[in-house]
Amino acid sequence: MSSGILWPMEDTVSGAWSPAGSPVYDFLYSSLSNRCGIEDILCYASCPASVGGNGMTIKVQPTTDPGSHCCHYLQFFSRLSTSDNITLRYNLSGLGINDKLFPLDKTLNLSTTEWVTTTYELTASEAAQIEDYTDIHLFFENQSAILGGTNIYIGLAYFYIESQCPGQKVTFTVPTGDVTLGDWATSPLYSKINSGIIGGTSNLSDFIDTIASPSTPFEVHLSGGPDASSDECHVLRYVASLDAYYGSENVDLDIGLYDGTTLIKEETKTLTSVSWVTGEMILSASEAANITNYQNLRVRGSGSDSAGGNTPRIAEIEFQYPFAVDLTQQDFPSAYLHFV
Repeated sequence: MSSGILWPMEDTVSGAWSPAGSPVYDFLYSSLSNRCGIEDILCYASCPASVGGNGMTIKVQPTTDPGSHCCHYLQFFSRLSTSDNITLRYNLSGLGINDKLFPLDKTLNLSTTEWVTTTYELTASEAAQIEDYTDIHLFFENQSAILGGTNIYIGLAYFYIESQCPGQKVTFTVPTGDVTLGDWATSPLYSKINSGIIGGTSNLSDFIDTIASPSTPFEVHLSGGPDASSDECHVLRYVASLDAYYGSENVDLDIGLYDGTTLIKEETKTLTSVSWVTGEMILSASEAANITNYQNLRVRGSGSDSAGGNTPRIAEIEFQYPFAVDLTQQDFPSAYLHFV
């Protein structure tokens, strides 16, 4: 089974949400595609807090029925333009959902100008309400009516299905140390690529790159975590692009997961532009079974030769797998969990 992010693709109802004259949905996914020249989240949909009860509905990309009611997530990033107290309602809707409005119907109290990440995992009974995976919509509504010029911002929103992990929770590990620099930028490398992807908030303004073509490999150590509860649902993700684009030359980025010095799996991704793309290297059960020490996992990367001078850059690396240990009783400061 596969996993993936369903990005906004169409305005159903935009209401008082702006930018006026532009598709609102275009501002709820573009932060990850470098559309706005990323520094933090510069693209966002906005609604005046004075317009209480005004909602917007955004259709996400269609997908096939995953065959499981597990591991369905709604995630979005929000903040206020000025400090205040606002209630934001969020939900799912669509003709493919019973009663057209989803039963989760949650609210979030916003009071800060800092970006707040909200991740909600649907229960199995809630996910069972989805009848048509080609017609899922995100719903946001300002519940307040407060004068004074405050605006609600939503900077990124999507629906995520991880159907590889029925009945399981997953943890994420990120780089916490350099093993080998190769000819990639300057030390430290790990701190530039450890903000997370699905398990965190990507920071695309900080990255590692190399001017060598081909490049000698770098290697980073991942944060230690508990042993996996199964051999399923092991995914290495990375966000990468070309550092510059000269002519029509592409670059192959080689990424490998290692248990110490033992290669677990390696793949090559062809980079074709300066726009950031997310790669997913999914381990088979037999490949994941070869991991013997989750405290000693490493990621190694290098770029191929390019006659035109193009070189790769990497903004994030993240490794996901299922766990069975009660982490509230243990100390894994650099591993983080994917549930609310």
